[in-house]
Amino acid sequence: MGLSVQPVAARRAWLDAGGYDDVLFFCWEEYDFCLRAIDRGWRVRYRGDIVIRHKVSRERRFSWSGTRWFYFVRNRLYIGRKSGESWATLAPRYAGYVIKGVRNGVAWQTFRALPAALRLTRRVHMRSLTSQARDYLRRNDRAHRGSVFSRLRSEVLAALPGRRTLTRA
Repeated sequence: MGLSVQPVAARRAWLDAGGYDDVLFFCWEEYDFCLRAIDRGWRVRYRGDIVIRHKVSRERRFSWSGTRWFYFVRNRLYIGRKSGESWATLAPRYAGYVIKGVRNGVAWQTFRALPAALRLTRRVHMRSLTSQARDYLRRNDRAHRGSVFSRLRSEVLAALPGRRTLTRA
């Protein structure tokens, strides 16, 4: 996600929303920031045509078979709780992560992520998003991610990048 605003306004949004959460040193930190910016009345414009390339250090790279999936799941659950979602509301998302983890051979990372997210949420102030922010997210989420069924196919049942899903012979 990128902020489509002038540099001064972008800096103001950054400061207003509190920048990145230090807990999220890898995975979902932009999403967390955007949720807080949207909640404060800022608008985030999705730009699917922008590509950001990160310099990758082989020795510091997170692989899907290592801890990458763990941080992906842990951080998303943490952000959900931090922005006021109940564990019951997050349960279907976690179930999808379990399915994807099993299909991609990284189930253990998925199971480790839940208790780790629980520990993180004990240290953070949880604050529900405003109704305006929730409405904005609902409208834009549907516009860019599609129906529940297309999301199941593209997000839950798909292979992780660089991996093949486990299939029955």
